[in-house]
Amino acid sequence: MSSPASAPASGVSKVAHRRFVWNVVTAILAGSAVYAWAAYYSDSLPEITAVLGGGGLLVWATTAFSLLRKERQEEFWGWLESAVLSCRGVTALLLVGFLGLGVAANFLGSVQVESVPEEGEHSVSIYPLGDQPSNPLRLDPKQPVRKVIWIWTSWVGPKQVVVKVAGYPKKVVNVAALRRVQVSVPAALRSPVLLFRPSQTLADVAKDTGMRLHLTDEHGKALAEAPLNGESILTGGEDDINLPPELEEKWRAEAPKRPDLYDRWATPSAPREFALHLAEKQILHAQVLKSNRQPFGAKITVVVNTLRANRPFVQEVVLDAPE
Repeated sequence: MSSPASAPASGVSKVAHRRFVWNVVTAILAGSAVYAWAAYYSDSLPEITAVLGGGGLLVWATTAFSLLRKERQEEFWGWLESAVLSCRGVTALLLVGFLGLGVAANFLGSVQVESVPEEGEHSVSIYPLGDQPSNPLRLDPKQPVRKVIWIWTSWVGPKQVVVKVAGYPKKVVNVAALRRVQVSVPAALRSPVLLFRPSQTLADVAKDTGMRLHLTDEHGKALAEAPLNGESILTGGEDDINLPPELEEKWRAEAPKRPDLYDRWATPSAPREFALHLAEKQILHAQVLKSNRQPFGAKITVVVNTLRANRPFVQEVVLDAPE
């Protein structure tokens, strides 16, 4: 017949055992969740693996533990089970941590940029719209780039994030919490870009004369205006846009004895005023203005090309001087 004191002891043992099982299972689930999240949303998994294994924390802990005598090892395991893994405080800590990770995940999204092998290496910047560009990351065709984005407005709507790959126009994507947005190079970055190039005559006439290039939409509404000093001007892209090789070859043939002129054509400017979002088949009017704002030559009507796989996304528009 068991003594009255054995029943409470047995009850405490069962409670401690259940708490031990709960703590171990919760810790395993939390670790697995963090591991899976890091593998899917970020580039941090190699660093996490390096810290924990492969010469990291777990390896050193295992090595140090193996130096203890067997009796000390058993004492340590007993202490770990009774004082840590069966502790009510650890239960509360794990619960708060697990819930905290779940809440934090609702304010995090991710952008993945990947490139086809034919593209070679690129630099890519990923940053929230309105912020300063972040330090560029190296994009290798064999390894996509992922960046985690804090989304403080996750319960209101997605966050707009800029993806800038060198040589291509900026791409703005909507990143929602618990989502990974994929951007493929070059397919997702091809958007219409207009290159306004002055002819040889206009380039010589316009240099340092205060001329300007004025753009309007099809209804005559002013869109942009910038100085025209004889160089090419881009709209719809940045000044690092990759120009089609066939255009550069044509310019060399057009002005074979004017390397200075070729340089002005092949290094276009991209004024902030010309940072327009162009749509396919959009109609624009371009007008060269004198320093007194009188028209210099006829107005040019431009229809933005439809994007095609076999056609460059940079469209040339030649500006000529009046005869």
